[in-house]
Amino acid sequence: MVRAPKLVNYVGSPLTVHALNGYVYTGTLLAIDRHMNMVISSCCCRVKESARSLGLVVLRGEEVAFFTQDKDVIPVKPSTSSATQRVKPAPPQRPAITESTHKPAPTKPTKPSFVIPGLGRVAKSKVKG
Repeated sequence: MVRAPKLVNYVGSPLTVHALNGYVYTGTLLAIDRHMNMVISSCCCRVKESARSLGLVVLRGEEVAFFTQDKDVIPVKPSTSSATQRVKPAPPQRPAITESTHKPAPTKPTKPSFVIPGLGRVAKSKVKG
């Protein structure tokens, strides 16, 4: 009796996922869990005759009818050469303070122009204890 391969063995390989709603997703499997939730990169979604490029997709396991591994497509592994170095992003730019955006600080605190009854002064209790 032949054992079925574990789903983790499909990570990194191109596959086609058929969903229950009729959508067909094609891309590279990045991750899968025990509920069959899938993360698919460079994903393309086909419905009947139209196709859309979606990019990175998280597909819920409840929606998956079945999936097949695309053996005719060669999986692309990320290169580990030194030529591809990570570049730090530039720090965010602060907006320049101009006369129109700069407001001078008030010189003294302002009092409200109205008084709400009950929120004015606190009355001292005349009861001595």
